[in-house]
Amino acid sequence: MRTALTAQVALATAAGGLAAGLLASWAAESTTDLRAGVAVRAVTVLALLAAVPYVLVRRHVLDDRRGPLLAAGVLGTVLGYAANPMAWDGRAFFTQLITPPGVMSMALDLLGWVSVGALAVLAASRSAATHGEPVGYGT
Repeated sequence: MRTALTAQVALATAAGGLAAGLLASWAAESTTDLRAGVAVRAVTVLALLAAVPYVLVRRHVLDDRRGPLLAAGVLGTVLGYAANPMAWDGRAFFTQLITPPGVMSMALDLLGWVSVGALAVLAASRSAATHGEPVGYGT
């Protein structure tokens, strides 16, 4: 497995999730509407999870086979959720719109976070070699 790719995805999604949470807090305080802040966070995290793992995995499709890329990208997404301080109390993604922060929102946010990230990784790795040698850059 590609540990550098896993670490890149984890750090980028964790930092992006934290930034989205801080932006959501600012939006909620400035509008005095908690739901507006949660909506800002949900949209920002959705965009982040669709773009960041896709770009990071896509850079390696010629270097490696699809299996290791999928494993590294999905594991990085899970670790990014775990490293995001907003996730520790159930305020990482969208679930706060339908349930109060707690264990249920943590579980549902994790499910949504990993689903979106995994779909992005799946889309990014679709052109990688599925078996045999990766295409590579050399001759």
